[in-house]
Amino acid sequence: MSSNLTPEYMPIKTPISSYHKVRWGLLAVALSILIATGTLTVIALRDHSLENLRLSSESDTRVAFGALHAALRDYTRTNAIPPSSLDAVLTLRRANSFTQPTREWLLDGWGKPIVLNRLNHSYELRSAGPDGRFGNSDDLVSIP
Repeated sequence: MSSNLTPEYMPIKTPISSYHKVRWGLLAVALSILIATGTLTVIALRDHSLENLRLSSESDTRVAFGALHAALRDYTRTNAIPPSSLDAVLTLRRANSFTQPTREWLLDGWGKPIVLNRLNHSYELRSAGPDGRFGNSDDLVSIP
């Protein structure tokens, strides 16, 4: 039995040329670089966003310090003595102000309580900072 396939109709197997191997290899390298670059960009953007969040929280805390200093001055003028705690500031009714002290004033930019520490003839306001623990280098402190 002879085959109906003549040599002109037989499929020809051609080996992949070295040119095509190099081309596919370069494509694989280029894709690897693109993926690595994208990954590094995402990491850098995330770190940048976290830094912006930290700066925003720090800025919010400084604003809270300023508002609390003003309320503490008003309280001391009204009552002749400084308050023993920041909660006492919430009872203050500021006659010449559009804003009244609220419980949010007592929180730093990270949502943690701001602490009033009485000193000899003054006081300090202290935030535990980003890590939420008092007594280390990331604490924010404000003295009038």
